[in-house]
Amino acid sequence: MRAIVTAGGTQEPIDDVRVVTNLSSGRLGVALAGVLAARGAAVTLLAGPTVAAAERTDVEVVRFGTAAELDDTITRALAAGPVGLFLMAAAVSDWAPIRHAGKLASHGEEMILHLAPVPKILPTLRERCGGRTSIVGFKLLSQVTDEALIHAARQQIRDARTDFCVANDLNRIGDRHPVHVVGRDGSVTAHDGTKDEVAEAIVERVWRTA
Repeated sequence: MRAIVTAGGTQEPIDDVRVVTNLSSGRLGVALAGVLAARGAAVTLLAGPTVAAAERTDVEVVRFGTAAELDDTITRALAAGPVGLFLMAAAVSDWAPIRHAGKLASHGEEMILHLAPVPKILPTLRERCGGRTSIVGFKLLSQVTDEALIHAARQQIRDARTDFCVANDLNRIGDRHPVHVVGRDGSVTAHDGTKDEVAEAIVERVWRTA
């Protein structure tokens, strides 16, 4: 079985030297790729600029920078053949600056950035992958209740036509990485542990649907 995992944050340029990005390390995505490879899947890991994945020899690692570059790498990965599992764990920017040529001057009292919305990738995957691919989305919120996490996950499943959503709260992530795995059938399972332990639990939950 082929599997695609995306991991890490995108970087949207402000000018030639500055970017808008986020705090995603991509470590959960890398852990997911490792678990899938250990189960015998042929894994393509699409990794953001700061993701520490260069040492992996059990997966194919393809780098991306911007959201548009991620979208392009997805197109190329899907063209290589059928995919059983697609885990969209990357933290894709919601907004991108209107890029300036060169380097903006560093003097002055303030800098005003004009941002444009970045097209959503997750809702495009069902049509691009087809009906036989099991698609797993991810939803990160901060300082919310379990009920709010589960509600947001179910909303994502409906809107993006995914099979699962892994929902977590940034405020609870540290040495442990608690998640809720919500299924299209309405099921909810909670998992808590290290990133490696949680990755194992997520793959165990979604593997049999691929």
